[in-house]
Formats: sequence, C-alpha cells, structure tokens
Amino acid sequence: MSLPDTNLHGRAAWLAQGSMNYFDITHYVKDYPVVYLSVNVAKHQREMTVGDPIYIWRAKGQSNDVSGVIAFGEILETCARLDQVKLPQYLLPVDRSKRVDAPGKDLKIGIKILERRVSPDEGMILRETVAKHPLLSQTAIIKAGTGSTFSLSEDRFSAYCDLWNSPSRKKLALPLSKSAKLKSEKPELFEPSSDLGVLDANASILLREGLDEKPAGNPNPERSNPNENKGSFKRDPEVIAWAKQRAGGVCELCEQEAPFRDRNDQPYLETHHIVPLAQEGPDTPDNTVAICPNCHRECHHGNDVEELSEFLLKKISDLNELLSC
Repeated sequence: MSLPDTNLHGRAAWLAQGSMNYFDITHYVKDYPVVYLSVNVAKHQREMTVGDPIYIWRAKGQSNDVSGVIAFGEILETCARLDQVKLPQYLLPVDRSKRVDAPGKDLKIGIKILERRVSPDEGMILRETVAKHPLLSQTAIIKAGTGSTFSLSEDRFSAYCDLWNSPSRKKLALPLSKSAKLKSEKPELFEPSSDLGVLDANASILLREGLDEKPAGNPNPERSNPNENKGSFKRDPEVIAWAKQRAGGVCELCEQEAPFRDRNDQPYLETHHIVPLAQEGPDTPDNTVAICPNCHRECHHGNDVEELSEFLLKKISDLNELLSC
C-alpha cells in the first residue's frame, strides 16, 4: 500500500511503543486488525484524535527480536478505559481481565493496523536506521527509549514515512498473504464440508495459523445431497475460522469470555448463521458469528430470536463500517 500524504494538513502524528518485556507486540500486531496500546502521558490522552496517523515501535527488551517500527496505522478510537473500549475482543487477554478487576488502571488508544512489517525481511524500520538518521537520531525513542507514546512533528513524521515507504522496503513488504500462502500449500483445509468433525478440525488449524484476508464464503451453500435438496449444508471452514478469529475469544453476543478452552487449546465458541442456511442465508463472514453455547441456544430457542438476529446483523455491519472507515 502507499502511505497517505506526508503533509499532515493540521493533524497530529504519533509513535506508539510496545515492549516485548511486557507482552508479545509482534504477534499482537500480526494477528489483530485493531490493537489497543497504553497512553500514559495526559497531554497525549487529550490530544490523540480519530484519524491521526501512527507508527508502532517494537522494543525488543530481553527477546531475540530487533527493535524498530513494525506497523503503520491510524487512530480508530480515542483514549478510553478498559471497560469502555468499543472492540473488547481485540484487547490483550491480560487487559480483558483488567476490564473487571481494574478498568480504570490504564487508558488505551485503539489503532487500526493499515500495514505491518514485523521483521527485517518484511521491510520494518530498524532502530539502527533511525539512530543514524540526521533528523530522528536525537528523538526520545532513541535517546531514552522509555515511554508509551511520542508526538511526531510534521518533519519527523515525514522522515518516518520516507523510511517506511522507500522503494527497497516496499519491495520487501510484498510477500504472499498468509491466507493465500495457506491456500497454495494446504488447499484441503479450505474445502467446504458437511462433516462436522472435518469442519472443526480444518477450521481449528486455520484459526491457529491465522487469516489475514476476509474470505468470500458462499452465498448459496449446497446440501450434502443437492439433487434431492437433503442433508446437511456444506460449510466453509475458512468462514468458521474467520468468525472465531474476529471474536478473539469473546462471545459476539453477550461479550463475555468463552466459557472454556477446547481440546485444541482454543477459546470455545460456536458459530451461528444469523439468517439460517435453511432459510437461504449465505455461508459468509457477515452472516456468521462466534458466540458462547448459552447465547447459541438463545438464538435458536429464545423468545426474542428476531430481535437477536437484527442486533447481530447490525453489530457485524457496524464493525465492518468501523474497520473500513
């Protein structure tokens, strides 16, 4: 992707830091479309605005990773308490527990990841490159290295953009997407099936590997016996994995943590088609939610099934709009 105009047009620009000593910022950035990072400076808490561009810096700490800029994004949500964030499923597990125990302890900024490069091979900006830059070498991230967020002047933001968007790094940053790579290497995992055991096993593998492209799904899924219009529907395991990945271990209806972890050590949530397949509903991500067993039963047998369906359709639509804005 190309970066926006380096002229900020009056906007503020930022650099946020996450340390491997405290949490795995690498996998957090790789696995989630939105990340929530701490903001400890009161002035920054007041000034950060939706739409502001922001780079994410990895501090390697005691890990074997390398320090430097690993992602570019924009502020999706201004600073909020843990119990007030709009997308709690994208909080780190430790922060989810704090939502109940200590909701006001940290203020978090919501960042939509627009581009990620978590290794030198992918084109991240190395700390040593920043340390040698005539304009950036004297900044706090290099001189002190401590702090959660840093304000970037327009010239410093432009310097980071030049480094990030240099032809050599752009060339490095064009590997095959994770989803496409999986499809080329293990196409059998993506085959639609009516066998629940096969579906569960394949979806579990896809969820563990992680998906970075929203699947199309099937607007008109077939039954296992299409000639007689009988039997179970053939479902797409990629859609199941995507819904569970989107949920992040949190029920998309009641917004509570999954009740337990399954035999694959994944949060146990069940997928539910908002418009049933038997009523010509599509087997697509926008018609599929990952919910806890209790909510799943309510969606089928409760006295407010239609209201729940409308709520879930709107929730997924709002989420899509939020992530695409």
